[in-house]
Amino acid sequence: FASSLSIMTQKQDETMDDNNGFSHFFAVLKRRWLVFFTVTLGVTTGVGYWTYQQSPIYQGKFLLLIEKPQEQSNIENNLTGSISPSSTDIDYNTEIEILGSPSVLVPILEEVAVKYPDIFDDINLPNLDDLSIKQLENTKIIEVAFKNKDPEKIKFVLDKIADNYLAKNLADSKNNVDEGLKFVRNQVPQLEKKVVSLQTNLENLRQKYQFIDPQVKATELTQQLVAIEQDYLSTQIQLQQAKSAYANLQKQLNLTPEQAIAVNDLTESPKYQSLSKELQQTEIEIANKSAVFTDKSPPMIILNEKKANLIKLLEEERKNILAKQYGKIETERSITLSSPNQIRAKLTEQLLLKGNEIEMLETKMERLKTASGDLNKRLQEMPKVTRQYADLLRDIQ
Repeated sequence: FASSLSIMTQKQDETMDDNNGFSHFFAVLKRRWLVFFTVTLGVTTGVGYWTYQQSPIYQGKFLLLIEKPQEQSNIENNLTGSISPSSTDIDYNTEIEILGSPSVLVPILEEVAVKYPDIFDDINLPNLDDLSIKQLENTKIIEVAFKNKDPEKIKFVLDKIADNYLAKNLADSKNNVDEGLKFVRNQVPQLEKKVVSLQTNLENLRQKYQFIDPQVKATELTQQLVAIEQDYLSTQIQLQQAKSAYANLQKQLNLTPEQAIAVNDLTESPKYQSLSKELQQTEIEIANKSAVFTDKSPPMIILNEKKANLIKLLEEERKNILAKQYGKIETERSITLSSPNQIRAKLTEQLLLKGNEIEMLETKMERLKTASGDLNKRLQEMPKVTRQYADLLRDIQ
């Protein structure tokens, strides 16, 4: 309880001290209010007078959109076939340095100095006092601002700067256009030569592989290959059938191919056939007269001598024909060969025809096989040819 009372007493003392302090301040203020009022009025009056004596400062500005045209870079990229996405990037710091450089501003300020001779004092090169050139944040815009006491002077100066910047931009644009035209004029003859060369290569490619459109040609080659393969299979079947028929005929005649040809040649010889017919007639005559005459009678002797002579002539003719064409034929086959009948002649003719057919079919199969190989080779080349064709068309375009 004694401790609590002490704390309360202390707090009451502090409260009384604070009240005494405020009372003292108001007492002083009451006694010296005139001094405070006089000082305050004096300061306020002085500041107001100074402010009134100061001339107002005005500021004007204009904005520049700095963006290089892409036509020129697009033309160069199209002509050279290159792609340069960074070709239109702008270094704004460099642009600002150029716009604020003495080489750009001095001619402008000299024009302004005709009307405002003190302009070089207002814009102190190279510090650019009162003239500000800066990029607006996150934009492609550059702000040009000028501060001065004279609004007309500000407008005049900014108009001159803007006009000169515009003129400079137009001049630069004209220079760019002139450079672009010069570049194009230099490129045209080279590109014309290149186009002619590419068209010549395209024509040579078409002539070499005999096509107008490679896709159409590939389809044609595929169709031709299918037709040839079908023809090859059909010819193969015909050849097997011809060989089988040939073997049957050869078995019936019991003749080698050389002998069959020899028989056919004898059959087609007019002299040999004439002697053969005469021999047959003589044999018939001998058979008829043998019933009346004996072998030793003069008529029979004459007929037998005639027969022997005809056989000798036939043998000589046979040897002459066969010796010219085929060399020697077996002696034991001489009678068979010297006396062909109509059936054997017909079979021999069929045998020879089948032999010729077999040779023709074998030749045809070889030709089809060669053609199939050529077509396969050309079809394998078509993807490469198609790619070359597409590349040439793209380059020409």
